[in-house]
Amino acid sequence: MPGQKQPTVTLAALIETLKAQDDVPAAKAKLYISAINRFCKVVDRLPSDTLADPAIIRKLAGTACWHKHMKKSSWATVRSNLNAALAAGGVQVLHRSRRNYRRSEAWNTLLSGLSARSQKFFTRFPGWCTSYGIEPDDVTEGTFTRFLDELLTLSTAKHPKEAWHRARRIWNSEVVPWSGGRYPVIENVETTETKTLPWSDFPEGLRDDIERYAETMAAPDWTDEDQEKFEPLSPATIRNYAYHLRLQLSLLVKDGVPIETFQSLADCLQLDLINRGLKLLEGGRGHKGEARPMLWGAVNAYLSFAKFSGAPEAISAKLGIYLRKLRDKSRGLKRKNRERLAQFDDPRRRRAFFMLPLVIEAELASVKNPTREQALRMRGAAMLELLLHMPIRIRNVVDLDLERYVQRVDEVDGLRWRIGIPEDEVKNGIALSGHLPVGATRVLELWRTRFRPRLNPQCTRLFIGDKGRSIGEGPLSKAFSDQMMRELGVVVNPHLMRHFATTNLLKARPGSFEQARQMLGHTNIATTINFYCGEDMEAALAQWDAIVDLERGDASDEDEL
Repeated sequence: MPGQKQPTVTLAALIETLKAQDDVPAAKAKLYISAINRFCKVVDRLPSDTLADPAIIRKLAGTACWHKHMKKSSWATVRSNLNAALAAGGVQVLHRSRRNYRRSEAWNTLLSGLSARSQKFFTRFPGWCTSYGIEPDDVTEGTFTRFLDELLTLSTAKHPKEAWHRARRIWNSEVVPWSGGRYPVIENVETTETKTLPWSDFPEGLRDDIERYAETMAAPDWTDEDQEKFEPLSPATIRNYAYHLRLQLSLLVKDGVPIETFQSLADCLQLDLINRGLKLLEGGRGHKGEARPMLWGAVNAYLSFAKFSGAPEAISAKLGIYLRKLRDKSRGLKRKNRERLAQFDDPRRRRAFFMLPLVIEAELASVKNPTREQALRMRGAAMLELLLHMPIRIRNVVDLDLERYVQRVDEVDGLRWRIGIPEDEVKNGIALSGHLPVGATRVLELWRTRFRPRLNPQCTRLFIGDKGRSIGEGPLSKAFSDQMMRELGVVVNPHLMRHFATTNLLKARPGSFEQARQMLGHTNIATTINFYCGEDMEAALAQWDAIVDLERGDASDEDEL
């Protein structure tokens, strides 16, 4: 990519440029400056701390909660005027996903004294500093800290942490000596994360045991006396348990336990080593605090491996005690989910969310030859419509096969889809089935017949990726969440749709936990009650208030009062 003809500037500098430009009418300059200031207010950043870089602007806009400040049409106007302001200031707006920052003369002089390899890799930091008017003599540890923060939050770099470490290493190894020691040595201010050792570092016997565990637990042989007691585990669960064991063993090795100690699974299941590893994982944070989820995962992994390897009953009993101590006894939704559901307390936003699939359907219904972008937008609308009527887990959404699980039934009121997912495809072994209403079927049919073919489907799954192949849980969830943010400015993921459906049901019909259980496919109503207890309290009290008012009547007679 060619270098820039002009240096990248901040939005504050762009404002000053617009004020000074004679070829931009005063009214337009005022409009552009207003758009810059309104954008910065929405993204909660100062113009002086925000680069006039289209890639950074797009990233900020993609996560902005603009709905708290303005309507969707107003936000679109702000974005449009901001792009016009960038163009008026000489910034190339289109077709640029990354920017080669132009460096100042002082930085170029510094780079000329470095090795050829360092000149190649030490480019982002000098260019970034130039954009903020930071010369080599002005660099401090705070400069690198700020650089790291922007890399993590705004950069389009694929590996932002490594980009920061590379810049810091070259600074310390070459720039500081080049300056004769005038420049400060930059310490690693990043929080140190525990890194696991690769399985290849562990003894071969242990690796063989892990492979045998994975093969057996994926599909236990029910005719084998040794395996008939095992319940099959999903591939994700097997990977998760293997990761927790590897993390525990890595912590122990780093704490001084020789890696040769772990020759087999049995060697890993010594109670003293288990206790030591769990304590290292807890890290003084307390077993009921932020370490609880990781401890819970580790103990469950130990239990699974203990059962598989036939460890002494005393080990399993002790691990069972640990699980009871770690069990989360809190009831109701977690705070994060409550905060996300609170977005829909606004009646206008709530209605817009319910109406979004129908709005997109109406906008795209007349399109005969859809573009890729239109097809992906319709995919999101179809997925939302499905989850509004049938809030199934994302795993089942991804695996929804048009030939195996979808029946198209002509009824008196029109075409309807019947979706049936067998029990062996569901997390808890409960088969899921339901008829979609005519309106929902119409949206899904439009996706299936007109927009899905645009992606050149190479499989029979309902929801496919942009290249026509099957799409994983992560990419589909991210695409869904990104679209909800773009369309409505709300933070929603597919799993939140289960909470959204259940809380709305309970608010409309207090006490309907059995109906909620059936809708969610829970095996036990206690699970439903534990998750959603209290969500219907306000609605129940409102119904009681109505009864009180009804019994009191008008109560205008003085004798009654």
